[in-house]
Amino acid sequence: MLGVVFGPGLVGTAGIDGASLLPYEDALYQPKVPCTSPILNQDTTPETYNQPWDTLAWREISAGEWPLWDPNNGFGMPLLGSGQSAPFNPLKLLLAGGAVGVPEAWFLVSRLAVAGIGALLLARALGLGAIASTLVAVAFMGNGNFAYHFHYSDVHALVMLPWLLLAGERMLDVPNARNATIFGATIALTGALGHPEAALYAAAGAVVSVAFGAIARRRQGSRVWACLGVTCLLAIGLSCVTLLPFLELVHNGNGYMFDPQQANPARWYGFRAKLALVGLHLLSPTARPDAFTFNAFAGIVPLGLAPLGWRSRALRPALSLVAVSVTLLILGYPGRYVPLVTPAPDAGYVPALIAMAVALLAGGGLQRLESKPWGREVILAGIGAGTLTLASGWLAHTAAVRHLGDFRAAAAAALIATLTLLLVRAPRARALTMLGVTALELGWCLHTANPPQPPFAYPSTPILRYLADQPRPFRVTGGLSALLPNTNVVYGIDSLDAEDAFHSGRYAAFMSALLGKSVPASNLFALYVPTPGERPLPFSAPLLDLANVRYVLDAPDRYHLDHLRPWLTHDPVVMRQGSVTLYRNPDVMPRAFVAYSADYTLQGVVGAERRLAATPSRWLDHALIETPGGLAPRGYANTAAPITPARVIRHGTQSVSVEATLPRPGWLILTDAFYPGWQARVDGAPATIYPADVAFRGVYLPAGRHRVDFRYAPRSFRLGLWVSLAFAAFAALLLVRLDRVRFGLPLAPTSRG
Repeated sequence: MLGVVFGPGLVGTAGIDGASLLPYEDALYQPKVPCTSPILNQDTTPETYNQPWDTLAWREISAGEWPLWDPNNGFGMPLLGSGQSAPFNPLKLLLAGGAVGVPEAWFLVSRLAVAGIGALLLARALGLGAIASTLVAVAFMGNGNFAYHFHYSDVHALVMLPWLLLAGERMLDVPNARNATIFGATIALTGALGHPEAALYAAAGAVVSVAFGAIARRRQGSRVWACLGVTCLLAIGLSCVTLLPFLELVHNGNGYMFDPQQANPARWYGFRAKLALVGLHLLSPTARPDAFTFNAFAGIVPLGLAPLGWRSRALRPALSLVAVSVTLLILGYPGRYVPLVTPAPDAGYVPALIAMAVALLAGGGLQRLESKPWGREVILAGIGAGTLTLASGWLAHTAAVRHLGDFRAAAAAALIATLTLLLVRAPRARALTMLGVTALELGWCLHTANPPQPPFAYPSTPILRYLADQPRPFRVTGGLSALLPNTNVVYGIDSLDAEDAFHSGRYAAFMSALLGKSVPASNLFALYVPTPGERPLPFSAPLLDLANVRYVLDAPDRYHLDHLRPWLTHDPVVMRQGSVTLYRNPDVMPRAFVAYSADYTLQGVVGAERRLAATPSRWLDHALIETPGGLAPRGYANTAAPITPARVIRHGTQSVSVEATLPRPGWLILTDAFYPGWQARVDGAPATIYPADVAFRGVYLPAGRHRVDFRYAPRSFRLGLWVSLAFAAFAALLLVRLDRVRFGLPLAPTSRG
């Protein structure tokens, strides 16, 4: 099924990767034909940052570095700490060399293959037959959540859901050290694959399923609970290499998860509305950009068969997934105050759990139909399929949900299923027909959501070629008008704009000072776009100069930089490309310079941000330094002298070297991000980095000629790596030496029923 649906992308005659989207969304890539994918037209974010991240990660690996830092976005931000970049995903070996196109297509499709194989093995382990297990695999592999989020990083992790359940079932059957280790390692692997929230929700579903099993099996329940403890310990320990950098970013940053505006209950759905939307997801097989469509859809036939699966072993894991999903729905958007808890019907986490539950129950239902040539179950299944057809048709013509689109595929599938159940008496033929209809319907949905696109691999354009040829370092800006974050990463161009779930808190504070207002964390990727009815923002040109912004891209037909245009008209136009105009800022400050006058404040973002915003022009020849005591270094005195540029002799991904000659003591200011993990050495000796101008790095230098070397070596990664290696050694010991260890008393024989 995957070969048929995605064949053109896998052989390179068409593209299914996110790069094919750029001609339709990026102002630099003047479109000639409209994008035919309703999914790709809806949200450009995943396609435009995942692939550039992969390119950057391979660029760092090729240079002999760990993929830890992204120097091209904002003032630089953690790459590994983002949680969604997933540089250690084993499937990304298919992307070796940072290529896009065919390798990217194989990577994206391989995730669905992992999901299907895992679902097949899980169903077989639960005692389902070959045809029923194949139905489970097809229903989960082609579910609407994966079609809707095909390019998203959360799918990297969610495809591991059946593997997590399978590892949990094996540990439940034989609760020993070996199976506990395998379960814990599977959870850790899921966490390394992609989105941390998706991994957390998938692991929660598997753990709850095992916990329910432990409650049901009282005689060996204590052993299962002990195994679960070992599993959780190993999962956390093995995940430390990615978990600690992520938690460090959470601690030092902000993002939409912590944005109070996002947690306003008036802006979000109530519980009843959420449940109604989940129901619509189950019934809707089409994708539209203006609707929360088919996110949990697993096929009309599986949905009709699911009620018949209540007697199978699949019931417990399915109910466990539903219980976790309902719990998350009850938590609702107030959970945005809590890291990692942001459930919503349209999120990419809860619907996948529901789709897995429907697929498992459908497999159990088909198993019952196979065992009965005729009877009440068959009639009920036929009536159920017909009812779903009527319900979907009614919903399609209801004004409130008319935007959900047409239900022709669902109606056709339900009609064929109903006729088959009522007319075909041979159980195997009936089962094979149900499987075939499901495969056709879900294959059609996958194709509709992700149609073949023109082959594309981030081609250069006149403006991009110009920027790539200019001496570096410098920054560009323009909101999302031309360089969609993170497409600039592909070309190694530093952009002031950044897009991610989390940002450095200091970056957000500087941008708030730049715009003269508090910027919602969720809108950092579109900083220059005033909200409806808002007056032009009190834009601060001096702070844009200070941030080393040499070029501004203006695309008026995409994003309106009205409050910037009075400033832009004073700057020379470098070139035009279609609707995009490239301006050069003649007053730009160098990336590194020495300031001989400084103001001091206690170390803290809020106070520094206020001082920065109050007198922006002052910081063009003064430095604002945060120190623990709010005082200047001993013996230092300000000098009324203009700044002097410093020479950046090397600006790498994770290391920067600067040379400066000072006639008197001063502060070297490097306008790159101040962030934990950056270390400095002055002429080979360790030196302290102080926060400068809210977001930048400042190093105190005595008079004379000096070389300052900055190096990113985060303690969170080093500590996490050693902890993960230690737990890996412990896990290997459990697997090799202690595979016969049981927890508690000797095991009594257990039934798989």
